[in-house]
Amino acid sequence: MTVDPQDQPTDERPTPGGTVDVAPRQAALHEDIPTRFSKLTEAWREETGGLSSPSQIAAHPAYQQIISMGRPVLPLIREELQASGGHWYVALHAITGDSPVPPRRRDAPA
Repeated sequence: MTVDPQDQPTDERPTPGGTVDVAPRQAALHEDIPTRFSKLTEAWREETGGLSSPSQIAAHPAYQQIISMGRPVLPLIREELQASGGHWYVALHAITGDSPVPPRRRDAPA
């Protein structure tokens, strides 16, 4: 990751000639949200399928990119939860600031 002149992180990568490759970022800008979400979800599931640690699963770069997409992905996360389940609670909390677990279930014994 490089830093732009306004000290904002970017995903632009310097090339060997010293220029900046902005193609990955431009491609992401041109993808629609459902397509990008689907690609990131597929990569995340493939690359974390063998993990059991929720913190490792949530720290995966694709999962973090999904979180960075913000509120527009909430309906897509809900659809994924209904269709396939998964470790979406960290993302839901990060995006909304609320716990996705109802209060009556938070205090219930496991």
